[in-house]
Amino acid sequence: MTAERILSTGGSMKRKLAAIVIIMALVLACGGKTPAERLAGSWEIEENGEILLLTEESTWEFPNEGTSGTWHLTEEEPPILTIYDDDGNVEGISEVVFDGDDSFSFDMEGRPFNLNRVE
Repeated sequence: MTAERILSTGGSMKRKLAAIVIIMALVLACGGKTPAERLAGSWEIEENGEILLLTEESTWEFPNEGTSGTWHLTEEEPPILTIYDDDGNVEGISEVVFDGDDSFSFDMEGRPFNLNRVE
């Protein structure tokens, strides 16, 4: 086998390997959760220990208080959270900062909230 053939085979393998790496990266990027999917779940508010339930259907509830409403989170960066009461009135709007999938924070009317996912 000549050196030229070895080099050309190696180049072909490098291109195939590069294509596989790119495809894997695209699959992983497309498989990630949207901000709204990351937000859905049960959360404990650090500041007061209250539990907040956020559903994928965009509803929220404080089970201990009996209050509820709806929410909307934009998909672009940074994600913006809008919280509505049961009558559809805006209760607050804030940028959401995720710290992984298990915690996030936002500031509502000058009051910071830090939340951790509850299993």
